[in-house]
Amino acid sequence: MHRFFLLHHKCGTVYLELILQDLAETHDWGCHIAGSAKQLDLGPEDAGDAIWFVKNSAYAALFGDREGGYRGVHVVRDPRDVIVSGYFSHRYSHPVDNAWGEGFLIDHRKRLEALSVEEGLCAEIELGYSLGAMKAWRYDDPAILELRFEELIAAPQVVLTSAFAHLEQTVEPTQLAAAIERRSFKNLSGGRNQGQENQRSHFRKGVPGDWRNYFTPAVIDAFKQRWGKIAVELGYEPTNDWSA
Repeated sequence: MHRFFLLHHKCGTVYLELILQDLAETHDWGCHIAGSAKQLDLGPEDAGDAIWFVKNSAYAALFGDREGGYRGVHVVRDPRDVIVSGYFSHRYSHPVDNAWGEGFLIDHRKRLEALSVEEGLCAEIELGYSLGAMKAWRYDDPAILELRFEELIAAPQVVLTSAFAHLEQTVEPTQLAAAIERRSFKNLSGGRNQGQENQRSHFRKGVPGDWRNYFTPAVIDAFKQRWGKIAVELGYEPTNDWSA
């Protein structure tokens, strides 16, 4: 059986990848990292304890009409926070010394440098990086456990215990706790507590709902027109006012 952690850009990818790598080392699992579905190189169905960690996931590209033989954990985040996190990451902190950076982010960063924060957020909304895949995801696959980033950072031990149980992967609780502590926001950010912001850090703030601090009326209007329906469909916004 193949096991997957399935992530979208700015939905806790670095945090979860580091935790998974720690656990793979202590439990002697295989851990394969794929930047996209195109980089998957699946072996036999009885892949042992190996886990695939797939970023920028799109359901159809990963599974299509495939039946059985896999279990996965899929993580989403409030798409408005994805926009804010993406803006600051793309503007300041995301590495550019890779194919994606050289092929896209260097030029996109130059564009953001010439814009105000409000204009930059609207540019991120126009780009919609990862939100298209999140919108197109099939959320009714019983083999895939759906999780929220917000639940993960609020109670990582509980949520990840549930995730590994769904994957039928045995995890030692003390080792899980140690990995979570090692990769806590405070440790990854260099000593800041969640909520203490450093806009130039890849671990910027670590709290949900930060979009409220940055979404001006113009940004709200732009988001509603392009992606507002997702916020409603995923249950992050209870009113249809956002699904314009």
